[in-house]
Amino acid sequence: SGHMGPLRPSAPCEELRRKLDANPYYPFRHQGNQVLVFSTHLVFFKIVLCLLVLLAVLLVILITSNTFGQLMAFDVVLVVCCGFLAWVSREVRILRLDGVHCTYTFSVGRRLVTSGAYHNVYVRLRKRLGGLSNQAYYFLVFSGSNIDRQILSRASTDVEGMREL
Repeated sequence: SGHMGPLRPSAPCEELRRKLDANPYYPFRHQGNQVLVFSTHLVFFKIVLCLLVLLAVLLVILITSNTFGQLMAFDVVLVVCCGFLAWVSREVRILRLDGVHCTYTFSVGRRLVTSGAYHNVYVRLRKRLGGLSNQAYYFLVFSGSNIDRQILSRASTDVEGMREL
């Protein structure tokens, strides 16, 4: 009963379908008169933040156990570097689609990066070869001119299921 078994090829499609059923604008949220907004941090920021927390815990353990030396100095350097990288990548990426004017804007924090007409942004089915058998995996991405690519689905071998979405 607790055994999950291998992942079905259609599982990512079903997962995305559930998200779309719950929110037809996924990954956007509806915000007023034909305006859709999507905001996120970079995955890099999230990874660096987790690493920073782990290194800080290690530093506390080293201090409380009175273990001073090269390992502690190295840990302090890594904490400072991760803190700097987290600070640099901390700002939220915001993509705004304006259905009234058929335009989009992409900003990082309060700084506008780019704006333009709808035809410069798109949802695309992407193919990636992977695994030992070099099997084709498909996933949906939202991207466009001068904006950060956003992966909308997990990878699946079910190309027809992904095309349907």
